[in-house]
Amino acid sequence: MADLKSHTRGVGIFTLVAASAMFGSQLLIQADAPSLASVIWAVAAALWLLVTYGLFALLTVIPKKPALTDGLNGGWLVSVVAAQSLAILTIRLIGVEGADGFSFSLPPWYCG
Repeated sequence: MADLKSHTRGVGIFTLVAASAMFGSQLLIQADAPSLASVIWAVAAALWLLVTYGLFALLTVIPKKPALTDGLNGGWLVSVVAAQSLAILTIRLIGVEGADGFSFSLPPWYCG
């Protein structure tokens, strides 16, 4: 719990999201398992929502906050990597036969 309340170490929890989504992508690429990748996508998406809103809310409401130069480091970029890995898995699953729930088409502005 102390790591979650830390501005320097707390953002490391985003690696769970990134690792889950990358595992799902590898299931599609190497094992050709779209149904299992869909399950992993659901896990990664739920983790992303929980971690994004939970961690940022927790770090916002704690009373003692470090100075900006002490609280921010390169680890904060893992939050972006987590979102990107989830987006990559989502795009890989769209249109894949056997990927339950991913049969919708891309929006018109994406298919340019």
